[in-house]
Amino acid sequence: MARARFPAAYAIIQLFLRGVSVALCIATLASASYATSRAGYGTGMIGAFIAAILTLFVDLAEISGLSDPARHVRRCTENALVYLEILTMAVCGIVPIMVLLAFLGLQRHDCEVYHPKEECDEMESRRREVRLYVDLSWILPVSLVGLHLIFAVLACVDCFKRRRRRPEPYRLR
Repeated sequence: MARARFPAAYAIIQLFLRGVSVALCIATLASASYATSRAGYGTGMIGAFIAAILTLFVDLAEISGLSDPARHVRRCTENALVYLEILTMAVCGIVPIMVLLAFLGLQRHDCEVYHPKEECDEMESRRREVRLYVDLSWILPVSLVGLHLIFAVLACVDCFKRRRRRPEPYRLR
């Protein structure tokens, strides 16, 4: 039995959810880029960039397969898709938070030891301005974990829906 493509309701639901996932990835890239360019969070945003780009690759590949009713574009197998979804969940859930924590540290940085007070105040005000974007750059990939959990469950459903071929009985010659 062939897997669902565009006109089917199941495929439309998956296309919608994949579109939401792509939109969240683009928002992650935008917020991480803004935080990098405005306040120098470059190293701390690497995890968000990695998670968003990996998720974009997986989602766009599946969108192209789902939206082709003529079946010219092959879809990933169910097993490969489950593996990719679990990998994406792990990367989106762990990498942005770990890289940001490694960059920021768990202690408060005392700027005045290394720089004059005016320069420290300016750096702190720039960091306060982009705090929302820094938070979004790790919250959005973590929210992608939930979406990709749904995708992994849907891939498992596809896998179990497929009919198994009965093996031919063993014949003695």
